[in-house]
Formats: sequence, C-alpha cells, structure tokens
Amino acid sequence: MLESKKTGFDQSPPREREPRKFQAVIVLGKNWREYPSEKPTQDWKLRLSIESEMSALAAGELFKQGRTERIIFSGGRTAGKDLPSEAAAM
Repeated sequence: MLESKKTGFDQSPPREREPRKFQAVIVLGKNWREYPSEKPTQDWKLRLSIESEMSALAAGELFKQGRTERIIFSGGRTAGKDLPSEAAAM
C-alpha cells in the first residue's frame, strides 16, 4: 500500500475574513448599451451597460447595509462631450 505523505501543499490556506465595513467602494464604469448615432432620434435614451447598472446597484446595497460610507463612481464622457459621463449616469 502506498502511504500519502503530508506536505504544506496538501493543506488549504486559511480563509481570510471578509471585512465587515469598507472605507469606500469604487464602481468602475463599464460603458453604454449603445452609442448615439450622429443624429439620435427624439425617443433615443442613453443607457448604461447591464454591467454598469449591476455594479452600481451592488454598491448601493453595500451602502444601504451600512457596509460602506462612500461610493466612488468612475467613468468619463465616453458617449460624447454633450452627454453625461458614465459616473454621473450611475
């Protein structure tokens, strides 16, 4: 019979505890669902990507739960200078 030899590699590393409260949560912009054409129609609306919406909602939940005091949204005017930035839209 073969005997297994215990080495340091056989053991799982200890799990780090998740912090109870974060100083801040940074939400990175993840673009738009679609960009406007040169002449967008009157009913056209600039909409964040699903990923940006989900990230903003998750940060909001952490804030509501009291797990953070600050949310920092990032993202520039990637849809054009006359349209809001991703950060402002979130």
